[in-house]
Amino acid sequence: MRPITKIFTLSTLFLGLLFTAILFTSCNRKCNKPYKAQQFELGIDLQSRFENDLVKVEIDKQIILNEKISTNFTIDLAASRRITLQGGTHTLKIWINDQLKTAETIEMDQDQYMAINYDRVADIVTLGFSDTPYFYD
Repeated sequence: MRPITKIFTLSTLFLGLLFTAILFTSCNRKCNKPYKAQQFELGIDLQSRFENDLVKVEIDKQIILNEKISTNFTIDLAASRRITLQGGTHTLKIWINDQLKTAETIEMDQDQYMAINYDRVADIVTLGFSDTPYFYD
């Protein structure tokens, strides 16, 4: 094989590999949308220690729940909601008996499930997050 033919063959092979890599990369950018363009499920479960409390849950200034609730102590659940949110950062606010108890930002980059618990004695709300829905018997 002549040196010039060998160089031509190697450069053709290199260009072929480069073209293939570009093709896969561009498909990856077009086929896999960034998570901010996707929608995800947020599960909101109000769990323990609610006793005839007026609870308001707001996400991005949209009221998700605004009602009096009490925990069913048999299953440790007071109320449950499922909503769909656009991927990205969202603002969550929780009021109990007309007092703002927590204001958090949450990042939606997958389906998430949130447990909200209320400690009446300490007067605080705690949040727990899971990748899978909470189940109650």
